[in-house]
Amino acid sequence: MTWRIQPAWLYKDGPALKKVFPNNGLRYFIPLKTYRDKGVILAGGSDHMIGHDKNNATNPYNPFQGMWTAVTRRMTNGEVLFPEERISRQDALKMYTLWAAHLQHAETERGSIEAGKLADLVITDRDYMTVPEDAIKDIQPVTVILNGKLVRQ
Repeated sequence: MTWRIQPAWLYKDGPALKKVFPNNGLRYFIPLKTYRDKGVILAGGSDHMIGHDKNNATNPYNPFQGMWTAVTRRMTNGEVLFPEERISRQDALKMYTLWAAHLQHAETERGSIEAGKLADLVITDRDYMTVPEDAIKDIQPVTVILNGKLVRQ
C-alpha cells in the first residue's frame, strides 16, 4: 500500500489543529512511523502553489522542508508533535524519491540513481545525511540534471 503524504500540513496546520483537537486528538495526525511499521510506502509531496514562496506558502513545496518535518515533526510554533512518529532521514529521503516514483508506477525509470534509469538528480549545497537535523530544511539545490542534461547550475 502506498499513501501520499504532505508533511507541510503537520508543520503549518498542527498548532491550529491542537486547539480544535486537544489532548491526544492529533495522536494519529500524519503518523509516519506507525505507517512505516505497518509496511506502508510513503510518497511525499505538496499542494504546490505556483508563484508563491517554496517555504512560506500556505502549502510549501520545498522537499527539504517536507523531509525536515518528517524527521523532526516540528511545527511552526517550534513544538514537536508526537515525536514517536518521527521517521529516519533515509525514509524521509525515500518519500521524495524512490517511493514517490513508486506511487507513479515509475520506480523502474526514476527515483534512484541506477543504470538504465533517467539521469535525474540534484546536487545540494550540503550533505542531507550529515547536516544537523535543523539544517535539513535549509538545504538548497546547486545543480539540477534532468534526463542527463544540465538544467540549472
